[in-house]
Amino acid sequence: MNSEDLAKMLTGSEYPLRLSKDIKQLAKDNGLVIVRGGSDDLMMFDGAINDEVGVFDGGIALVYKGGLLEEREQMETDEELEIWFNNKKVAKQIEAFWDRGEYTWSYESEIPHSTFEVKEDDEVYCLGMVFSINDL
Repeated sequence: MNSEDLAKMLTGSEYPLRLSKDIKQLAKDNGLVIVRGGSDDLMMFDGAINDEVGVFDGGIALVYKGGLLEEREQMETDEELEIWFNNKKVAKQIEAFWDRGEYTWSYESEIPHSTFEVKEDDEVYCLGMVFSINDL
């Protein structure tokens, strides 16, 4: 399974997107990450990365093979800062856009990815993305 196959499976899903344990496990087993919007303030990650980040009105998440890169201000020790700086060097950016075009949520990234549409009441809600953790 690759990102395109999983994106095709997810296309047309209804908001709120409740991913089954099987889909989450399938993504994880294949090293895939599903990115989608939740509510009016969340960028949600499932699969090889299982986390969320607050992006009220849009925002940026930094991802690396270990997951989401926390905000620098959260680092308390020199050791934590050193690890953070090392991960930041290889982290890739995903930008979340709120209410852009026909989508409530959409994303842009230099990470190779496939996209899928989530609908709400027969209208598009979110243009989500699926990428491989190996592309980080």
